[in-house]
Amino acid sequence: MIQSLKAALKASISEVLETMFFLPVDMCEDFRPEEVPQDIQEDVCGCRVNFTGNVSGAFLSVIPETLLRTLVKNFLGTDSDAISKDQRTGTISEITNMIAGNTLSRWDRHAVYNLHLPRIVTCDAGIWDMASEDIPYQGCYVRSCEGNMVVHMTIGPPSEEPAGQGSLKRDIDPA
Repeated sequence: MIQSLKAALKASISEVLETMFFLPVDMCEDFRPEEVPQDIQEDVCGCRVNFTGNVSGAFLSVIPETLLRTLVKNFLGTDSDAISKDQRTGTISEITNMIAGNTLSRWDRHAVYNLHLPRIVTCDAGIWDMASEDIPYQGCYVRSCEGNMVVHMTIGPPSEEPAGQGSLKRDIDPA
């Protein structure tokens, strides 16, 4: 199960970033939250998409602001350096949502999952607390020529509340 999930997550990240954002990427194997690279710890934006269904959980994308600005430009087809906060939060929300939906449909084409609305989250040291010993997770450190990012996923048993739900109490309104 975990190997097929990891393969689905990697394929989804690659497909979404290369197709929708024109960003070729490489994955780093076996990313663990306690090994967060320095370039993903400061001046970053985070987005979380919870899901429920046959299993429950959450996807978390953490992208440095410099890379996020490039992704916004590529997605919107603009050369402008005037990128608004709304454009940045909208883009990271769309990236996380597309990766979540694509991963879950690749992993189990017959299952029905409910994706919750993307939420912008504060990116402090506690952001990685959604992974714990009793909640399985997969994480990918994504490298590109424009910068690096992290996509992280937790999974748990079927539930009305996604696995790891209570650990990110610092959710903020994207407005």
